[in-house]
Amino acid sequence: MSGMRKSLKFATALAGGVLAGTTMAHASGFQLKEQGAGSQGLSFAGATAKANDLSTLFFNPAGMSRLEGTQAELNLSYVKPSAEFTPTSVSGGGFNPVSASDGDGGDAGQGAVVPSIYGMYQINDRTRVGLSINTPFGLETDYEDGWVGRYHALKSELKTVAVSPMVSYQATNALSVGFGPVIQYAEGTLTKAVNFAGLVGAGPDGESKVDADDIGYGVQAGLLYEFNEDSRIGLSYRSQVKHKLEGDISVTNVPGALAGNSAFSNETGSMNLTTPDVVSIGAYHAFNDQWAIMSDVAWTNWSTFNELRIIGDNSGTVRTLVREEWEDTFFVSLGAEYKPTENWTLQTGIAYDQSPVKDQYRTFRIPDSDRVWLSAGVGYELDENLSFNVGYTHIFAEDASVTQAQGSGAEGTVTGDYDADVNIVAVNFSYKF
Repeated sequence: MSGMRKSLKFATALAGGVLAGTTMAHASGFQLKEQGAGSQGLSFAGATAKANDLSTLFFNPAGMSRLEGTQAELNLSYVKPSAEFTPTSVSGGGFNPVSASDGDGGDAGQGAVVPSIYGMYQINDRTRVGLSINTPFGLETDYEDGWVGRYHALKSELKTVAVSPMVSYQATNALSVGFGPVIQYAEGTLTKAVNFAGLVGAGPDGESKVDADDIGYGVQAGLLYEFNEDSRIGLSYRSQVKHKLEGDISVTNVPGALAGNSAFSNETGSMNLTTPDVVSIGAYHAFNDQWAIMSDVAWTNWSTFNELRIIGDNSGTVRTLVREEWEDTFFVSLGAEYKPTENWTLQTGIAYDQSPVKDQYRTFRIPDSDRVWLSAGVGYELDENLSFNVGYTHIFAEDASVTQAQGSGAEGTVTGDYDADVNIVAVNFSYKF
């Protein structure tokens, strides 16, 4: 197991290392849809049915049946979110009260590159095999030291890398199937300040940090049905992956009066995290050689995320407990393509993306809200073997309110509003050998 973990850690670094910015940066929750520049300009409309490039390995592996020969594809998406907090009410903090003058934390959004890599080999007329390396989930929020909500959150980071070998088989002239395992590595880091002066009346802030990782397993499967060359529908399922993240819990600057308190000891610990099932259905229809429309509907089983609970191994103490109570969501998109010439393709798309977060459970670590995507893209085939796509998306996130209350009596109760949006630029290069 340790050897596989090291290999997937290396794959994470090779695939791009640091993943997307804040949870405002991608699909709802901490899901990342940025897995193919060829669909970015469509707001991922038709991604489950279009099947005209190797990103179909992620969105619907049955779509490989529409591709020929041996191919490889590299996608890079630069995600630049903005998430700015304005405090409206602050109280509590024990002997060291928090104050709105402590600061708003700055822009918690962190720009980053999200990569994905694909390869495919055609065995015969009906059978293809492929391999994808993706970052299907991830988030990062990072606030300035000393901000008003520092006792609730400073840095929150989740990185994943999924390695997925897939096979597709064309069962009939109209129906294709695809399936394969998903091997997923997850690594999380959580930090926050500790108000020791608020507890015992003296001393500087400490910092609590949790670093943990795990490998989990899942499956993916898909169907593609072609009514004719111009019309098709696709259905895809990606299973949940259960993780038990294990690692280190550390606390700095613990005053002598609390040195024996297990709530502030350094020890190993763990937390459970389940990345959700995703079911999507898509449709594609070409009116002629120039115009095509497409759509997608995806359901995500976010109700798997009920709480954030971190438990110390030695003490058995619950070091962190935050209710999440997330709800299942839908992502609905519609897009259109226009080919002014044989080599050029123009795209546009719109999507509505539900948030899984209930207002009363929204946190500083994941200040998620409903959002609308607007996208545009362009593709160009340099020759019969080499092509590229560029896609752009602007995400309008609804204003979101957050109230986090003190737990031990020293965190303070902080209420405020978030103003957020996201810009995404994606590019890919595809080569047929």
